[in-house]
Amino acid sequence: MQRSTFLFIISLLCFFLFTAQANAYQCVNDNTSPENLAANFQLALDDISTDNEIRLIAGTYTIPANSSGHFQVSANHSLQISGGWKGDCIFQDQNRQLTILQGGFLQDHQGGVLFMSIKDNPAPVTVDISNMTIQYGLTTKDGGGLYFEHHLTGTADIATLEISNVTAQNNIAQIYGSGIAVYDWGTAGLTVNISDCLVQNNSVGGGTLGGPGGIYIDNTNGEIEVSISGCRIINNDAELDGGGLYINSGLGNTTLVNNVIAGNTVSTNYGGGIIIYNAAGGNANLTNNTLSGNLNLGTTPEAENGSELSV
Repeated sequence: MQRSTFLFIISLLCFFLFTAQANAYQCVNDNTSPENLAANFQLALDDISTDNEIRLIAGTYTIPANSSGHFQVSANHSLQISGGWKGDCIFQDQNRQLTILQGGFLQDHQGGVLFMSIKDNPAPVTVDISNMTIQYGLTTKDGGGLYFEHHLTGTADIATLEISNVTAQNNIAQIYGSGIAVYDWGTAGLTVNISDCLVQNNSVGGGTLGGPGGIYIDNTNGEIEVSISGCRIINNDAELDGGGLYINSGLGNTTLVNNVIAGNTVSTNYGGGIIIYNAAGGNANLTNNTLSGNLNLGTTPEAENGSELSV
C-alpha cells in the first residue's frame, strides 16, 4: 500500500471517530416556540442512554399546563445537562440567563421545574447540571425549582451531583427546598458539589411549616459529602429549618467556601441564614463566607439558635 493511501485511510478513520465523539450528545435546538423547546427537552430526557449528554440551545423552556407538570428523568447512569448552546450545539455561551427552565402553575409532586432520580448502577454515576436558570416552579411538595434524589444502594453504587453556573430563583415549595432540594435515599454515598450559583427569592408557600427557602440537602441513610463554593444565597424565606441553607450530611463532611448568604429569613425557628445538622459525626468547615442580614423571627426557645448560623 502506498504511503499516501495509508495516510488517507488513517485520516478518514480519525475523521469518523472525531465526528462520532463530537455528536455523542442530544441537541435540543427547535426554538420556533417555547412549547417546542419544552416538548423536545422532555423527549430528550425520555430517550436517555448510557452516559448521555443533553445540550440545550439558548431559549425559554416553559412547561405547558397540559403536561406532566415538570421536566422529569429517572436513570441508572451518568447524565449531563447544560444550557447556552447555539445553532447545532457546537458553540456555547456561558451566560446562564440565556437558557431558562420555567414553571408557573401549581403541581402536586416533587420538583416544580426539574425532577431527577438516580437509581442502582454497579459503577459510579455523575449527574452534571450547568449553565442555566431554573425559575417560577410551584409545588405542594419538595424542590420548587430543582429536585434530585439518589437511590443507589450497592457498596460500589456511589454518585456525584455537580451543579455549576446555575440560577434558581422565584420558586415556591410547600415542604422542603424551595430553590433546590437534594435527597439521599441510598446507602452507597453521595457527593454534592455546588459552585458559582445564584439562589435567590425562593420561598415557602401555602401556609405550611416548610423550609429552607434556598437549598435543602438531606441524608437519610448514609453520608453526603457537601461542597458549596462561590455561590450567592440571598433573599430567600421559610417557616423553619433555615431561610437560606439547610444541610444534614450524616457521617459526611460539609465545606462552605467563598459564599455570600444574605437577606434570608426564617419565621419560626432555627438559623435564618444556615443550618448545618451534623449529629451523626460529620465535620463542618466554613472558610471566607459572608453572612449578613439574615433574620430569625421566631419567638420559641429554638429561635435562640441564631439568626445567621445554627450548627
